[in-house]
Amino acid sequence: MSILAFCHGNAAGHLLLLIIALMITYGSVSAITPHFVPDQELIQSPIIVVARWEKAPLRRTEDAGYSTEIVVERVVKGDLRPGTHTVYEVCWRENGEMEVYWPIDGLEGVRDVREPNLYFIEREASADGGRPATRLRVQFVRGVQPLSSEPYFTALSSEDPTSAVARLLDAEDPLMVLRALAYVNGGKFPWPYEWCGGAPTGHGPLTQHAAAVERLLDRREREVRGPAAVVFFQLSGKRCVPRARSLLGDEEESIRATAVIALATHHDSESAGSVCATVKSIKNAGWACEVIEALSSWGEEGIVPALVSFLRSDGCASWSNVGDLGIPALKARAALHKLTGHWFPFEVDLSMAAWNQVTSLGDADARKRRLAELLPCEPEPLRAKLIDHRTVQITNRSQAPVAITTVPSQVMGRCAGGSVQLDLERIPQGGKDSVVLNPGESTELPVVLVAPLLPDNPATRRLAFTYEKFAKDANAGRWVG
Repeated sequence: MSILAFCHGNAAGHLLLLIIALMITYGSVSAITPHFVPDQELIQSPIIVVARWEKAPLRRTEDAGYSTEIVVERVVKGDLRPGTHTVYEVCWRENGEMEVYWPIDGLEGVRDVREPNLYFIEREASADGGRPATRLRVQFVRGVQPLSSEPYFTALSSEDPTSAVARLLDAEDPLMVLRALAYVNGGKFPWPYEWCGGAPTGHGPLTQHAAAVERLLDRREREVRGPAAVVFFQLSGKRCVPRARSLLGDEEESIRATAVIALATHHDSESAGSVCATVKSIKNAGWACEVIEALSSWGEEGIVPALVSFLRSDGCASWSNVGDLGIPALKARAALHKLTGHWFPFEVDLSMAAWNQVTSLGDADARKRRLAELLPCEPEPLRAKLIDHRTVQITNRSQAPVAITTVPSQVMGRCAGGSVQLDLERIPQGGKDSVVLNPGESTELPVVLVAPLLPDNPATRRLAFTYEKFAKDANAGRWVG
């Protein structure tokens, strides 16, 4: 939750803002992101060759693309002969770097087209001086793949691709393993490993390969173990519980978090105590948010200590699958309220001590009443008010001191026309990190409003102040929201 301030003010008129998105072309970059060509379509290309680019000129074509010459070293499929050939719709820079439009190609893609790579080419009609002709067109962007991926594409084009690709799970090359993992999972990785690539295969997850995927957890490569864990848990269903329990002590935070999520998903009550101990080591805000989401859905009171341990986890998840602010402490408090009916303060030790006192009370309402006595808490203690066009007043309306950072993490202005991020006036260097507001006290922040927020219509305009970090130099009452 953010602090909201309604905007009041006068202006001579309304300012019409025209926001124009400009796509800047560089080298062979297209102005519009091209259609993603999945691997299953790439192997249908009539010509597949191993080729390299020897820095031949990149020429602009009439259809706003680029052409150049490549040297074909070996023909995998089709009627093209080794040697130099002109190709169209190339998508690389003069330094040999491929353009990247999708995460899969950033992780697994070609590093340098000056080295031998796998090319997927088709013939297309062309007009040369008004005479009908054909030309060679590279499958745009994804039509150049690393040469190391040839075994994968060979398996994909075999008579039994399901078995052939699955055998690559035992390959030494992490690239081959990741592509095989995506394939056996139905073509895509679960969150948060979408960046590993893949595309729908036309078949669902191949659960018969769960054991082969589980073996990947014994490998050392981090880029393999994380995706393998989420795929294994998905393929195995509840059968994954024993292995998930054993991974709670894994050295990798992502593996520990994935194991907690799997156990919570399958409501494994026997592991509740171990889960509570494990989550204390999960510091990444993105993983913390996902773990909290899974624990909240589990809904077992035995995991209250696990949620309490996140009450001081601040920061904002740079990636999250849950569509909120991504602040673990906020999510944990909301989950605790859903589970217990009480709003907990952002104090781990006090909250844990209070919970230990009420666990012996068998009645949920009795626990709720006792928690209210032990841990009185106002969930939204602050109120913001715009007192002029350059100053916002933030007031503590609760009955206890509240500490916030001197400067919010973000200020957003919202009006009928949309939203815009605002800049705060510079805070003097050497100022304190935090501001402590006693009950009824206020602090003022200088802000710079933009024109769309100035016209009179306070019902549709407001400022949202987001505090993502706890104040470091305050002793009590620290708050985020």
